[in-house]
Amino acid sequence: MKAEVRAILDEKAGDLGSARRRLMSLASSSTYDPRLCEQIARICVKMSDPKEAGRWYFLSDSDDPESPGCITEFLEQFNRSPKQAIQQIPANLRLESPESYPPVVGARLRAAEFQGVPRKRKPERGADGKTWKDRAIGAGCLVATAFLLIAIVVGVGTIGAFIAKIIRSL
Repeated sequence: MKAEVRAILDEKAGDLGSARRRLMSLASSSTYDPRLCEQIARICVKMSDPKEAGRWYFLSDSDDPESPGCITEFLEQFNRSPKQAIQQIPANLRLESPESYPPVVGARLRAAEFQGVPRKRKPERGADGKTWKDRAIGAGCLVATAFLLIAIVVGVGTIGAFIAKIIRSL
């Protein structure tokens, strides 16, 4: 059963805490979805947690009547310091640019001085599916193993020579 369906069942059963946890977990492990953010915000409002609702309304383009008040309360806890407010947004929901969000959310983010988060490029892979780092690590392991084997052979030879010297001296 999907997390959203289970959250709806939890909410209907009156277990708002479980519903919120499920949806927040889903939001922090999936791609940005303004509908999901709005759903979390509505549960937070039902739980009488306007600051937390504001965090999620901040990311949704909801026209709920509670939305502006909750967003204001969310921002006020940071003395209206926009950069601190942005840090409260789950990292996976911070996209490359404010233009990647719905227009209303993008405008809020620009007002909060959010510039976007550059995404790391995926490393290029060769025909064998390995990156240059994978190949370098493999080569390094091979060289380290060769040195270890040489050290063992030299060590055994040295010990053998030492034992032979002791035996001859007896």
